[in-house]
Amino acid sequence: MATVRETLETAIKHHEAGDLRRAGEIYRRILEADSEHPDALHLSGLIAHQVGEHELAVERIGRAIGLNPKAAVFHSNMGAVYTALGKLAEAVGSYRQALEIQPNLVSARSNLGNALKQQGELEEAEICFRWALQIDPDCVEALNNLGTLLLDQNNTDEAQTYLRRALAIDPDHIEALNGLGSALQGQGILDEAEACFRRVLQADPDHAKALSNLAALLERLNRIDEANNTAERCLATTPDDSLAALVSAKCQKRAGRHREAIERLEKAARSETVSPLVAEGICFELGRLYDRTGDTRRALERFTEGNRRALKRTRGSAVEENRQQYLRNIEILGDVFTREWVESWSPAPPLDDGHTPVFLVGFPRSGTTLLDVTLDSHPRIQTLDERPAILQMKQEMGELTNRRLTAMADLTEEDIEQLRAVYFRAVDGYLDRRPGCLLVDKQPMGIIHVGMILRIFPAARFIVAVRHPYDVCLSCFMQDFDLNGAMANFVTLESAAQLYDRSMRLWQQYVQTLPHERCTVKYENLIEDFEGNARRLLEFVGVEWDDAVLAYADHARRRGNIHTASYQQVTEPIYKRACNRWQRYDEQLRPIMDLIEPYVEQFGYRDGTAGPGDAT
Repeated sequence: MATVRETLETAIKHHEAGDLRRAGEIYRRILEADSEHPDALHLSGLIAHQVGEHELAVERIGRAIGLNPKAAVFHSNMGAVYTALGKLAEAVGSYRQALEIQPNLVSARSNLGNALKQQGELEEAEICFRWALQIDPDCVEALNNLGTLLLDQNNTDEAQTYLRRALAIDPDHIEALNGLGSALQGQGILDEAEACFRRVLQADPDHAKALSNLAALLERLNRIDEANNTAERCLATTPDDSLAALVSAKCQKRAGRHREAIERLEKAARSETVSPLVAEGICFELGRLYDRTGDTRRALERFTEGNRRALKRTRGSAVEENRQQYLRNIEILGDVFTREWVESWSPAPPLDDGHTPVFLVGFPRSGTTLLDVTLDSHPRIQTLDERPAILQMKQEMGELTNRRLTAMADLTEEDIEQLRAVYFRAVDGYLDRRPGCLLVDKQPMGIIHVGMILRIFPAARFIVAVRHPYDVCLSCFMQDFDLNGAMANFVTLESAAQLYDRSMRLWQQYVQTLPHERCTVKYENLIEDFEGNARRLLEFVGVEWDDAVLAYADHARRRGNIHTASYQQVTEPIYKRACNRWQRYDEQLRPIMDLIEPYVEQFGYRDGTAGPGDAT
């Protein structure tokens, strides 16, 4: 006759093989013979948890702990049950008890991280995941959990690294696949991201996170019907999925159903399960909806809350340091780019005009995306949409000059040719360039790098997008940007105005010290007379008129991925609702008006209207 230990081992084999029924029957027989058997109590409680009977699991595992309080795995599995019940404080306590007994219990360390993450304790959660991986570098769950946490913090590069490591060990790990899809989506690699989500849905057609992520991706690609259908499919089985609710509300807004969208998002915002990233997105979308319906007070409240959440999610102290450094870098550029220093530059080798890009700059939310899709609609123009080719050239220049900005003056012809090659290699990594097409590099904050660009491309021409300065600062505050050094300035109206002032002062300095051709295009003029301003723009860049530019919205929809916050607007016909929006927020803008007023006059907006642009 088999011993109790042998019988228990048989049950455990069935349990590990997934045969919960047979395992449960054996555990029950053991408990009939000995109702105080701690292992049988614990494992039968674990089965209760696995089949959704969590209260029964608490009772049985609790009894097992009473009989054997030094069994770390008992406490760890009790933590999992409490997590399933939404009792996060109790879960954290159980995991900590497990780790007091067995500090190297990887599953408890990783699961503690998950519980802390759900409580919003992100730094401590990250410590748990990294500690678990020090103990076991191949722990798939810890790799997936850390990757997912980094993803929530918009650290998509590092997140992808850990998620790919998890998938290298377990290629069919659904959560890692779904997380990798999200990371790829954040990096703009949308075909691969979509493939990841669809692989998850092949294995589990009702996987809520994959459905909601796919819906968000499709909406970002302006495939609205598919996005809405996918979001509603998710909500049919998971009504409290906040990301699916957000996507559905965006689709409702696009259809003009603003009140329905508001109701849906206000309900989603009250959910206890909404993630920090989605909660942030809901705030910004509600702000835009309230703005659209004329409720200025609620709009400002939601935008303020969205920016507060963004700072908290991305560790505000580090973001603030990067923001301040970005402003200091602009000041340094202003100190260096004097007329005398520019006159000391060594000569640059000539470059065929047909190979010199045109640079589209300005300031975020100045209409650069509308200009981008308009120009890209022309069969002889290709635009590079906010890709870091300029920054890669800047990084290479730092290597050549040993990070000494003044050493730019002494670049050799070979150095400049090398920097051009780096730039064009970067472009070719993002764009399949067609022979005979003019390249337009659109990078709004490239306005602070005009001096460097002209050092490498002395014949470069610039399209400068301008919009009413108050509208620009307000609109930047209303967007949920990724908070890098530049975009972190938009979390308050005051810091947005500060960046605008420093950027425009530097731009004026470039105009005074570096001769170059430029065409200023005012957003308001483009809206008022689209064809007239488009013709003037095409004449400036040297290509003939083509009626294709009038169908820019159709072109934007076909293009799919647009790497800016304006991806929705540029697929619509011309509208005027964003012109002079600032007048409805006059009271909130008063603290920044003294700083920005000089540019209101400089760009011809003193009476709230736009004067003509210029070409020089």
